[in-house]
Amino acid sequence: MDFFVIYDHPRDYPDEFVCRKFHWNQPGELVARGTSIEDVRALLPRGSRLYNLGRMGDDDLAIAEVWI
Repeated sequence: MDFFVIYDHPRDYPDEFVCRKFHWNQPGELVARGTSIEDVRALLPRGSRLYNLGRMGDDDLAIAEVWI
């Protein structure tokens, strides 16, 4: 199962929002970078139906939202 995590200015990209693809909890490639969360959302794969789960209370503070 693949999912996408959007980060809000993580340590490795402190000036950007970024999105990483995960496969069964294994981190994968960086799929998007942008100056706003809207820029990054626009770069998510459009061929699949993705649902925004938001974030969980115990997520790392850099996680803005998770798309599954």
